Amino acid sequence: MAIFLLSMSLFWLILSGMRYFKYFESNFRKKGGLSNFLLLRP
Repeated sequence: MAIFLLSMSLFWLILSGMRYFKYFESNFRKKGGLSNFLLLRP
């Protein structure tokens, strides 16, 4: 049972992570892309 719950939570984490990443990436496109973000980071 614990393994089932763990796999379910992991599945939902990946699913929400992918959705968040898509939103993040679309915001990046407006600002100049991933390379610009990497250059701006300290």
